[in-house]
Amino acid sequence: MPVSPMSVPKSLLGRFPRHRSLSAILNISAAILGMTSLMLMVQISGVASMAYEVQRLEDLRLNWQENNYRVEAEMAYLQSLARIEAEATTRLKMAPAKETIPVLVASTLQPGAGTGGKSTNPIPKANNADPWWQAILDLVSPLWSKS
Repeated sequence: MPVSPMSVPKSLLGRFPRHRSLSAILNISAAILGMTSLMLMVQISGVASMAYEVQRLEDLRLNWQENNYRVEAEMAYLQSLARIEAEATTRLKMAPAKETIPVLVASTLQPGAGTGGKSTNPIPKANNADPWWQAILDLVSPLWSKS
């Protein structure tokens, strides 16, 4: 009698237990395997979308850097004294001054006002705050300077 490839030999069928719990175990195993593969797919999808987001943000950053470089170049061009002089003579029809008049400005600054609030004058010491040894040094120092 020929054996079809789809039939299972009776010797193998006898080795598997025939319990209802076997089908339940197989169903539970298939469900766990399916859930695990689904969770893995969700995580891989999240990682891929995060990589696309990082790439998009890097492209955006590079775009803003290029814009900043363009604006800085334009600022340098607009601040160029040669451009300003050419603009004044061509568009505004201005001419260079024929004579210059020097102007003297009287200084109204207080001493130390131009140093950011720090005074250049030393703060005078109070006479009663000198220790006793300072008085002795004041008496002896003129003698040392003569020798």
